Amino acid sequence: MRCAVVVLLCAACGGGTSPAPPCTSTAAPGEVAVTTRVSATVLFHDEHGAILGSARSDAAGATVRGTIPACGAVTEVSDDQQLITVTQLEPGDDVTFVVADRFPTGPRHQLSLAFPLVAGASTYGFTPARSGLPCECAPVFVTTSPAEIGLDDCCIAADGTTAIAAIAGDVFPFTYASVEHVPVSASGTTSAAIAAWSTERSATRFVYAELPSPQWFANVAVAQLSGALDLVLPGIRAVDSPGEIQLSRVGDRVLVSARASDPDTAAFELVMRALPAPLPDLVELGTLGFPPHVESVIVRSPGDGRPVVSWTTSRATDDEHAIAISVHDGPREWTLFAPADQPGAVRFPDIPVELHFGDSLAATVRIMFSSKFGGYDQARLRPLEFLHQLTSVPHPVPDGFTFRSAQL
Repeated sequence: MRCAVVVLLCAACGGGTSPAPPCTSTAAPGEVAVTTRVSATVLFHDEHGAILGSARSDAAGATVRGTIPACGAVTEVSDDQQLITVTQLEPGDDVTFVVADRFPTGPRHQLSLAFPLVAGASTYGFTPARSGLPCECAPVFVTTSPAEIGLDDCCIAADGTTAIAAIAGDVFPFTYASVEHVPVSASGTTSAAIAAWSTERSATRFVYAELPSPQWFANVAVAQLSGALDLVLPGIRAVDSPGEIQLSRVGDRVLVSARASDPDTAAFELVMRALPAPLPDLVELGTLGFPPHVESVIVRSPGDGRPVVSWTTSRATDDEHAIAISVHDGPREWTLFAPADQPGAVRFPDIPVELHFGDSLAATVRIMFSSKFGGYDQARLRPLEFLHQLTSVPHPVPDGFTFRSAQL
């Protein structure tokens, strides 16, 4: 792989084409639609990176159109000159840079939750589960039954159900309960009840037997899931490897997030994997399917405004979905999104002279896979959703869901 990088990189510097997999598409030139995340200018490129045209989007969420050939590209240039390019597009594609997520609406539904009292408990806490990270499902604390809980839309799954995690305060051992998959009435108050409390917990030890090199270290975090919702219970849910996490027996799946890092270079590899609950006594993190890690990154500025970035990886990236190469010039960033099977080097497309980056550049390379997407053909249409690992997690999270990435 290292030899191939040298050949392709030199070809890119001396020639006029981008080192990239050959374009096998025979599609005729045609229109693509681009929805911008901010007010921006959109550039349309041919398969070699030349500019074919541009269009102006005057608002976030506005859609513009332009013509490209098979394997063409588009670049969104925001008004503060941050750039993102998506390559290997096809005529007819509809690319969006907008990331849809659920946000708090305030309490819109009411749940009356009855529960048995626990000897010695002075208070009882009830926390609605979340359907997304921006959601704020505030806990409710009461001293007697029932608990009256206001539910934000964010605390209700797409199928109209909710889940509540409960704790009995000032009691040892830790005492908890949950109600899950509770249908919520569109109007009025929904009634539900906790049948019994529990103190049962399961312990799982996490180890990473073979780190990429001795100076690397690993850690792991877990999220407990019920249907499309993330249950929130007190306790330690993250630990360095090797280490142990104790989990309450709630939910039907667990999302394990394992990360290995090199403190000297800031390189990391990450895997998120949904597993059935409860977890086994021992999880060897290496079996979760980490991606190849990025071993080296080199960025060059040939003087024509089109940076060239080359890299090496610990093994072939054919099983991954996409690669994101970012070039930094002070506060400015330009990210290029491409299929993961790049030949170890990429030449960025042409941009107007007034947007050219300087000669002192830094670069990062990130390799990614998400089973939420069927491959690059789907990922290229929602690149930012794919790039951000949190929006790459679907709700509900299916058994066996996998997201992985590696970066240097």
